[in-house]
Amino acid sequence: MGCVVKEDEITEILRFLGIDLQSRGTIILCTVPSWRNDIKKEVDLIEEIARIKGYDVITSPEKRHTAEVCTPDNSFLHAVVEWFRVKLNGLGFSEALNYSFSEITELEKFDLKYSYKIANPISKENEVLRPSLLPALYKNLLLNIG
Repeated sequence: MGCVVKEDEITEILRFLGIDLQSRGTIILCTVPSWRNDIKKEVDLIEEIARIKGYDVITSPEKRHTAEVCTPDNSFLHAVVEWFRVKLNGLGFSEALNYSFSEITELEKFDLKYSYKIANPISKENEVLRPSLLPALYKNLLLNIG
């Protein structure tokens, strides 16, 4: 997998997944539950271990690099923004993260004009670059109260 996983961590993960384990010396026999018909081979068990452990910790040895972390000039601004984010969240506010694209009819409801139309949009809901947060926030409101 590109990272070391200790035997006790492997057994803990597999047991968490409902897999029965029997140790036979250096071999571990795995009995997969009937509802896990996606696990047929040893490689499937390895994939499950990787999934639970986290794909972000798996790298191949040739891709492992060391890097020096540089603090950007705006680290103070970042710290202030993060402080406000935590405080406002503690007061019950939520952060809305929406796509930058919208449907033309959504903008028309708020009498908004768009500047850029996507030449080959993925869907009708993402056909123009929205000029305001208002339509997306309104859509969030409707989804949350409905």
